Amino acid sequence: MSIGFNIRWVGLDAFHKRMSGAGKRVESELEKNMRKAGEYVIGASMKQFSGSRTRARRRGRPVTAPADRLAVDYGTYRQSISQDVRRVGRHKWTTEVGPTVKYARVHELGLRGMPKRQVLTPGVKDSEAAVFRVIGTTFRVV
Repeated sequence: MSIGFNIRWVGLDAFHKRMSGAGKRVESELEKNMRKAGEYVIGASMKQFSGSRTRARRRGRPVTAPADRLAVDYGTYRQSISQDVRRVGRHKWTTEVGPTVKYARVHELGLRGMPKRQVLTPGVKDSEAAVFRVIGTTFRVV
């Protein structure tokens, strides 16, 4: 004697339908939040400069700033700070924040006779809490 039965999973089709686009949504959300995290670092780094964009040298006036900050002359260094967000794998993203001008390394690390006038290091430290908060909003327990 054999007994036959059917199992019907109620809601399985709806579940598959909802999950079909989940991968794209996760990737999109990860990229968006990595960009936002990079923007926090850039914003905090911009605060390390003293003054606004001027033409001080053309007028003959020296540009002055506190010893631990960079004075803004033409604003080239400040304007060169940008980010590059890249996908490096499935659900893996990276963002690189930094300046494109060559002389930024000298300011960040210092040189013999020239003290460090860091921009990115304090910017990263100042934005650390905001960055972790943004990245934390990408994930939630369901």
